[in-house]
Amino acid sequence: MRVGIVHNTAAGSRAVGRGRALEREIAGHGLYAAPESRDALAAVAARFRDAGIEVLAISGGDGTLHATLSAFRDVYGDAELPIVELLRGGTMNTVADALRLPRRASVLTSRLVARTIEGGAPRTTARATIDCEGRLAFLFGIGVVPGFLEAYYATGRPSPVTASRVLGRAMIESLTGGPLFARLTTPTHFETTFDEGLVWPMGPGLALSAGTIDDIGLGFRPFHRAHETSKAMHCLRVDATSAEFVRELPRIRRARPMSPKAARDQLTRGFTIRARDGRLRYVMDGDIYESASSSLRVDVGPTLRFVTYHR
Repeated sequence: MRVGIVHNTAAGSRAVGRGRALEREIAGHGLYAAPESRDALAAVAARFRDAGIEVLAISGGDGTLHATLSAFRDVYGDAELPIVELLRGGTMNTVADALRLPRRASVLTSRLVARTIEGGAPRTTARATIDCEGRLAFLFGIGVVPGFLEAYYATGRPSPVTASRVLGRAMIESLTGGPLFARLTTPTHFETTFDEGLVWPMGPGLALSAGTIDDIGLGFRPFHRAHETSKAMHCLRVDATSAEFVRELPRIRRARPMSPKAARDQLTRGFTIRARDGRLRYVMDGDIYESASSSLRVDVGPTLRFVTYHR
């Protein structure tokens, strides 16, 4: 199978050296690209498509994956995207963790190249994507979700440790009262209409989130139904008070349903959010955006195949 590697040279402190190693590894067996910007990804996608790439290996974290898949879908259109191979390497690798992939990228790359030489097809698992305003991702959220990420990025030191510290600070402030917790738990007023006919009426909520993977990071797994089908996403609306939400966190960590009083959920092919107070800020796989209007459409995107390995 013909392989193409997209490497993010800004993904981690050792990214430049890692890129050189990946380029040597794939030499003679496929293509290698290290685009310097998201805008450059379109040209990479066109080159890979024209070369008949069958496996798209992505070296970087969740942001790299999100940007690469979005660019490739724009170029490929309705044509099927290549099988995706996650080589990790970024600050956060939530999607790779959710797929239970090995943590050493060198193991993944060596096995991929070996299979290329041998001519064998890799084992894969299927996951649907989430499509919002032309972007592809595996996690979506409004309300507390972009609020938390803003606080996390404001530290200037993105890492799992930093994310844990921000969460810990918010937990402490939930007991003492503090500006971070107050900012994170300010309700958003919105209405949600599902393709299946269900309507969650206009009202305040802490968050509306959706996932086609169960893990949202830091070991929390709110989307416990995400594995039921590769044709839908698990959507969750949190109606709990801030104090009730904190009490629900242990259940979320164990991938248990939240109490009916605290949240409601739905497996869906798509939904429309209508905000009461103008445009919505929303998250796609760790990137924060603002909706083009007060109405935001979210759909299940194309189903992708991911290379998996048994440990």
